[in-house]
Amino acid sequence: MAKFKQTNQRINNLYKALVHSDIDALLLTYPANVSYLCNYEISDSYLLACRRQTFLLTDFRYIEEAEANIKFSLERIKGSIFETISSIVKKLKIRRLGFESRRLSFYEYGRLTGALGETVELVPLYDLVERMRLIKDEEELAKIERAVKLTEEAFIFLKGFIKPGMRELEVSAEANRFIRLKGAQKPSFEIIVASGSRSSLPHAKTSAKIIAQNEPVLVDMGAEISGYKSDLTRIFFLGKIPKEIKEANQVVFAAKRKAINLLKPGVAVKDIDKAAREYIASFGWSRNFGHSLGHGVGLEVHEDPPISRKNSSRLKKGMVFTIEPAVYFPQKFGVRLEDMVLITDKGARILNGTLDYRM
Repeated sequence: MAKFKQTNQRINNLYKALVHSDIDALLLTYPANVSYLCNYEISDSYLLACRRQTFLLTDFRYIEEAEANIKFSLERIKGSIFETISSIVKKLKIRRLGFESRRLSFYEYGRLTGALGETVELVPLYDLVERMRLIKDEEELAKIERAVKLTEEAFIFLKGFIKPGMRELEVSAEANRFIRLKGAQKPSFEIIVASGSRSSLPHAKTSAKIIAQNEPVLVDMGAEISGYKSDLTRIFFLGKIPKEIKEANQVVFAAKRKAINLLKPGVAVKDIDKAAREYIASFGWSRNFGHSLGHGVGLEVHEDPPISRKNSSRLKKGMVFTIEPAVYFPQKFGVRLEDMVLITDKGARILNGTLDYRM
């Protein structure tokens, strides 16, 4: 088998992952994976990694941008993307073409097989690039840390901005405006602002509800810098804090500390989730914490590794993910505290300031 030509380090790592397989080329269709390997965020494009050459397949809208920022061979899509792929594959005499089995739709698979014909075999591959993206390099970390810092600045701004009588939508809009004016391309996701009893909804949709005195305001938001995301959640208290909410906040904060204190390379992910979950359960609230403890963050706001009781894999240096224990009391209130952490040589570093950072 001929050696793959080395290009950028990420493509080189991909080639190393394929070198022991009997695959002539790999077709990448998932936007986050294409952007990762290009080291540049680009939309509506495909990547064809062959043994001697890598092709970015894009259309008229992105050709000029791609020429200025991406070093691969560019192929303009004319007509059908499937015919464009087929033309290159047949020209290079590719016989076995790998594809992202979790990312290619059944419809696309049918169109692609029809265009390629019987001479090319499609070989399903699973999470090949996603496994590479698990470990962040220095360039990725710099972008993530900028996004985290900007989000922290937005929280500090909101601390002095939120007042009783405002609508949740007003707070969300002002947070979005702040993030954009500070240099983010956009928020990582639609900003969540949930006040009072609506804070018991884990993924509440920001509403026109008026924020009242003496109630919690949960804000979950992040910023996107050069395609890389952040994700933090804090609770604001307006006026007098009810005893039951104060207790819940203390429990969730302590659960977060217990999980973070365990973080280091080699620790099983499920044990991190277990530490926080069992602490919350000791207060009789096991049914009030129903989601996983966290999730990876990078080019996607939810990516590997999932920090859950089902994940038996072990932590590795360079992983970035959230730790976000919570308790939700339906139609009453909810408390969620979310930090972002980086696994280091001997432990972990909290990316959003210190562990005791609280609003």
